[in-house]
Amino acid sequence: MKLDLKSDGVVYIDGGTVSNENKPADLTITASMDNLIALGEGRLKPAFAIMMGKLKCSDLGLLMELEDPLLALIAKV
Repeated sequence: MKLDLKSDGVVYIDGGTVSNENKPADLTITASMDNLIALGEGRLKPAFAIMMGKLKCSDLGLLMELEDPLLALIAKV
């Protein structure tokens, strides 16, 4: 998975390895740092963020499967 934080860079997660390498991933989520923080704090809901263009993803089905663990991860950021 890759978090593309636009001008703030990328976070690439592959199993237990985390880096800032901009490599291809099965799931790429693109959002600003502010919107990512709002998601983690529960102030922004993922479905609303996607509809409003505040969050983009490369695979909506995979994002839906991973929504709960991803939100828990983002909440720790």
